Amino acid sequence: MSDVVSQRAISASAVSWPAVFAGAAAATAFALVLLTLGTGLGLSAVSPWGGSVKGSTLGYLAIAWLLAVQLFAFGLGGYIAGRLRTRWLTVDRNESYFRDTAHGLLVWCVGTIVSACLAATILSSALSTTASTASSAVTNGAQYFVDVLLRSDQQSGDPDAARKEIGLIFGRMLDNSEVTDNDRSYAAQVIARQTGISQTDAEQRLSQTADRAKSALEATRKLALYASLWVFVALLIGAFSASYMATVGGEARDEVD
Repeated sequence: MSDVVSQRAISASAVSWPAVFAGAAAATAFALVLLTLGTGLGLSAVSPWGGSVKGSTLGYLAIAWLLAVQLFAFGLGGYIAGRLRTRWLTVDRNESYFRDTAHGLLVWCVGTIVSACLAATILSSALSTTASTASSAVTNGAQYFVDVLLRSDQQSGDPDAARKEIGLIFGRMLDNSEVTDNDRSYAAQVIARQTGISQTDAEQRLSQTADRAKSALEATRKLALYASLWVFVALLIGAFSASYMATVGGEARDEVD
């Protein structure tokens, strides 16, 4: 009889999938709760009436909260997986430690995949609205800089037609497309005609406004870059937390008779 039990223990899978899925479900749910709480706290710190937290400070707090969410949520999931996994009677301590670590890593993998699928579903359902909003934002942003170029106290010609002409040239300047000297000169002439300033001042205004717009685009690019890097760091912290806490839960499981 003991030989049969030993044979079953040896042939059984080393992965306790029910424990892994239970830990992943707990981690995903807890992360959702913490993210919801963090969103509420962040919105409470922002006010259009002034006295709110600075944007940079809010960004640092968001990063810290994201790291904490990964640390605690997947730590909880890893611990649950370690406590609920099958007790291994035929393996030594080192092998048990490795298996517990693997269980924690699997909890992180499953939880991350589920979170990504949920995020993709939400983004997909809101795709049309997001695309419309983004298109409007880009148009308004470009239109703002065109308006800056044509600001004047006097009225001359057709400003709508002038905006369309300069908008095409200005857009090519922002996306680093080839803009000839003739294009720049023509844009400056239109600006001078619409605003009543000299050709030299118009050329200077065109260059300065283009630099401001490019600086804004560069700031957005850097923000997206830093956000991606911090998300990467947070995911690594989540993987480490789940793996470590799974070993803690596994040791507690082995102490139970």
